[in-house]
Amino acid sequence: MENFSKLPGHQEQKEYLLRIINHQRIAHSFIFSGPEGVGKINLARAFALGLNCLDFDGDACGVCANCNHISRGLFPDLMEISPHKNMIKIDHIRDITVKLLSRPYQGKYRVVIINQADLMNIYAANALLKTLEEPVPNNIIILI
Repeated sequence: MENFSKLPGHQEQKEYLLRIINHQRIAHSFIFSGPEGVGKINLARAFALGLNCLDFDGDACGVCANCNHISRGLFPDLMEISPHKNMIKIDHIRDITVKLLSRPYQGKYRVVIINQADLMNIYAANALLKTLEEPVPNNIIILI
């Protein structure tokens, strides 16, 4: 997983995300939108890396325990949801909403990346709405 400095493109977005990390003014949810294939998911992962880096100094260090765990896919506070058979169902959302009721386990923030969020069925979208309306501190949801 790459930090912001290694991620190509998205200069304005990277600067904005780095600025909010540096100032600790982080919203509980974000929408990353744009054409398919431009790197939205990679930007979301770099954001999760920056949020949870133990040695953050303008960008994620890439070598601390949290960066290492995130890069290897072993970080318990980073979850990704993708559509199954072209749909995100309510069960997918229920699984994460239960986990979002508590504070992060290892990192500063628990980050949930919902890839192709526009493929949620109506029941899944309604289930997620309550979580978005009543966020638990240090949990961040990124809709792609």
